[in-house]
Amino acid sequence: MKLVKGNFRSYAAVAQCLKHNKGWSQYEWTDPPGTQYPSRTNNEYNECVFVQKGNIIFTDMVTGLQYNVEAGDRLSLPRGTVYSTLTHQGATYYWCSKQAQHDEHGQGEWPGQKDEIPEEECPW
Repeated sequence: MKLVKGNFRSYAAVAQCLKHNKGWSQYEWTDPPGTQYPSRTNNEYNECVFVQKGNIIFTDMVTGLQYNVEAGDRLSLPRGTVYSTLTHQGATYYWCSKQAQHDEHGQGEWPGQKDEIPEEECPW
């Protein structure tokens, strides 16, 4: 997971970020206070979350690390990430996803992850 703090406080900022990133689907979602989603893994898609209001706590179920994603933040979830979520105060966010390219190691890495990520592959 990769967290970027505070750069995406409006839909215009999110749209600008996604403008040249072809192939990403997106939808807006709102969770009421106390919403919790159990552990899940997405083996097909790279995902990215832009929080607009409130916060979501993502827990990496492999490392135990927690990410407090607040209004204006973006969190990327590469294919194969195992995580759960919880929101205390509720949250409104944009959830984006794109079919992952499979690497030869089956590890779900983003194309060119080693400091060579093509702009169109990553919404950041």
